[in-house]
Amino acid sequence: MTVENPNVSVTLRGNGVTTVFPYTFRLPEYEMVVVEILDYTTKAIVDTLTPDDYAITGVSTTNYSGGSVTYNPSGVPLSSAYELRIRRDVDYESRITLSNQGGFYPKSLEYQLDQFAMQDLQLAEGLSRSLRGPFGFPITELPSVVNRANSVLGFDALGNPTAYEFETVPGSYTYPYAGASARTYSNKLDELGLSPIDMGAKMDGVTDDSAALLATINASLALGLGVRLPPGRTMIINSTISLPAGTRISAERTSTIIGPAGGTTFLLTDFCRIEGVRFTGTPQYHLQHRAASNDVTGVEIRRCVFTGGDIGISTFGAGRKPNAWIVEDNDFVNVANPILFTYMSKGVVKFNRFSGASGGNVVFNMGQANKVVLNTMIGGKTGVTFINNFADHRFTSGCVEYNLVEENTFINPEEEAVIFDIAGNFPERLGARETSTITATGTVDATTCFVTLSPNAGSWAGSEAAFAGGYMVVLTGLATSAVYQISYNNNSGQFTFNRTGHFRAMSDTALALLQAGDMVTICTPFLSNRVLGNTVERDTVGGSISLYNLCIDNSVGNNTIIYNGVDPGSGFNWGIWLRAGCGWEADTSYASETGDKISLPTMGNDIYHNKITDGDIHMNFSNLVTPGTANHQSRYNVTSHNRVQRGRRWIATGADFEDLSHLDLIRP
Repeated sequence: MTVENPNVSVTLRGNGVTTVFPYTFRLPEYEMVVVEILDYTTKAIVDTLTPDDYAITGVSTTNYSGGSVTYNPSGVPLSSAYELRIRRDVDYESRITLSNQGGFYPKSLEYQLDQFAMQDLQLAEGLSRSLRGPFGFPITELPSVVNRANSVLGFDALGNPTAYEFETVPGSYTYPYAGASARTYSNKLDELGLSPIDMGAKMDGVTDDSAALLATINASLALGLGVRLPPGRTMIINSTISLPAGTRISAERTSTIIGPAGGTTFLLTDFCRIEGVRFTGTPQYHLQHRAASNDVTGVEIRRCVFTGGDIGISTFGAGRKPNAWIVEDNDFVNVANPILFTYMSKGVVKFNRFSGASGGNVVFNMGQANKVVLNTMIGGKTGVTFINNFADHRFTSGCVEYNLVEENTFINPEEEAVIFDIAGNFPERLGARETSTITATGTVDATTCFVTLSPNAGSWAGSEAAFAGGYMVVLTGLATSAVYQISYNNNSGQFTFNRTGHFRAMSDTALALLQAGDMVTICTPFLSNRVLGNTVERDTVGGSISLYNLCIDNSVGNNTIIYNGVDPGSGFNWGIWLRAGCGWEADTSYASETGDKISLPTMGNDIYHNKITDGDIHMNFSNLVTPGTANHQSRYNVTSHNRVQRGRRWIATGADFEDLSHLDLIRP
């Protein structure tokens, strides 16, 4: 036997230099030579060469030691991204004929026997790449073509091959860890969710996939699955998609959705969850509260990336009262206004990163019991803004209260890092408000006064029942003015003015002095908010943490403020600014108030344990007055154990302080 080398092929990797590739097995005829180019990574055949593409040596019936293939197309050697495979392919035929009493030719007979041996080796190599059962355990044949079409190959309880529909594949998978539970394969794979490609989406960055994505969402809800975007693909959305309640869309931060220019990508409703998606393009809103649902709750937005566009996440709109939204571990890059929440309650904004905003990074227009914690904000007009918008307060039951801003890092904000601001952009002018006059008085005792109000025409007539509590009232036109908490009783049609805790009157006799014709102003306070443990580096204007007007029982503590303000000598260099008496200017739209100037007191706030470098703590209680009445005093504010370095330490300006001893101005 002269076929001693059992090899039938050899595969050699290119290196950008080698052009000669050796082989060591026997190739007796040129018809048996096959030369192929393979992709090194996938092992897929890229090209099967013709004899004109290469030169070969060692092909002979008498050569048993191999030879070489020279491959150098156009003078460019094979690169390391490819492999060259040389193999022997023998036809399954006999080329010798033996006749009775004919001649005997030993070499011809030997060569035919060698071909048989090469055929055997070729079959053995093919069998080595096939599924085989152990010796003595035969396997039945496969099901017919019809029965196995579009099915999954599996093995039944006897170990025989069979065809299964995917949902009926038997068996289970168990993670190789102690205590892991077995699960069916289909149940495990269901976690991957439904891909838009399953519903006809192209995700090629060119085709509008709006209809396909909506179909995917509807199908996923019907099947009880989530939507899973494949990695590295780009989806064009040219039409706004309104997500049904409970929609879940997930990806691994490499799947991109390009939203409609000037429009809205997704409208959200209850319990929508979006995770790991990259949103880009130039939409007005990437994610927006659904207009038809005024109390959207339980939305979760995690690990997403927002790039470009006007607004990243918004609940803006009259009458909306969303609650319990979670915005966590997202990136906002060059989004003009990353987060705009209106009337949000119990919302959480944490572990997010912001950069390149032209407006405020996180803005709350009214809000209760929200948390903004452990975020990093670079640039932006403001860091965290709470706006107390009088024009809209009739639509909500509360005000800006019980919010927490804690352990955030603010780097180079254009204006304040944290601001509580009546009417938002114009702290010197309070804007729209609601007024009425007293027509009768009810029971007056030490703690409560019931008052019946007569609304002014065109103001808030008919909307008294919309007030559910949490408001403040400024009583003017009295011999001694006062500030109280107010709530509305739908059954009795009465407002209740409550003087408890820090909601105390400037005069204990103020309520007893209520008379018919006195003017009552309803407004909403900043109540019991906390700004704790934040770091502000180099804001460019001043007033790193600012509280304007009607700030009641708030805490500002353990913050670090570095290099506040650009001009320490300008007088506009305030690390923490607590300001009352900004002034309530006359508004000609309310003729009954022409000429009125009302200051709104700031009461019961604590400023403590802050560290300010190159900035001041500025407490401004300049009180404007209503003609013919006393001032509205700011009282019960405390500052203690703060450290101010290279600033002007403490500034307390203004007039008419009542009980100034309550201001605990302790220098470090």
